[in-house]
Amino acid sequence: SVFDHLLLVFVGRTGHGWINVSRDSEKREGMASPRYQKPASCQGCVGYDWGQGFMPAAVGTGRNGVFLLGEALGEQEELRGEPFIGAAGFVLGQIMQRGGLKREDFAIGNCLSCRPPGNALAGESYEQSALESCRPNLDRQIQSKAPKVIVALGATAMRVALGLDSKSPLAGRYGYRGFTEWSDRFGCWVIPTYHPSFVQRGNFSLMGLV
Repeated sequence: SVFDHLLLVFVGRTGHGWINVSRDSEKREGMASPRYQKPASCQGCVGYDWGQGFMPAAVGTGRNGVFLLGEALGEQEELRGEPFIGAAGFVLGQIMQRGGLKREDFAIGNCLSCRPPGNALAGESYEQSALESCRPNLDRQIQSKAPKVIVALGATAMRVALGLDSKSPLAGRYGYRGFTEWSDRFGCWVIPTYHPSFVQRGNFSLMGLV
């Protein structure tokens, strides 16, 4: 089934050597368009000042019923307002290719619609406030695609998709292969797995890859 295939591709055990991460994949040209600046509706968020860029909507058709949920924009994503187009997106594309899947068949979005300092959330309380402020944006992303499955790429995405806090017993299980959980918030299944940035940063010892 499609569901079983997703488990195999995104959380199945893999060998070494098939991920070929080129640092050149990070090199993109262009300047941030005004379209990707935060709208006025973001002014009440604590991230309005420190967050850069803005992702106006999820990308992809979502015709396979799967929503890939990441954390936030990175440097390259900030320029174009689109998720997973930098080095981590390159890794994600190779994983899809390995599984015989096409990027355009997925819906892809982020928990946070802007780029945080350092390109990552560090678990600070003010970041949780930003995620809460961005909740309507995420709800619109997912409702527009009506997925049957959300693949949560990383711990932050898992916690947001399942409404968990860092102290939840489930919070440390995002790397467990085959683990699925129902999301009452989004009305679909959630498959937690690793974020492709782990591979992009050189963590090749991971056997349970994205």
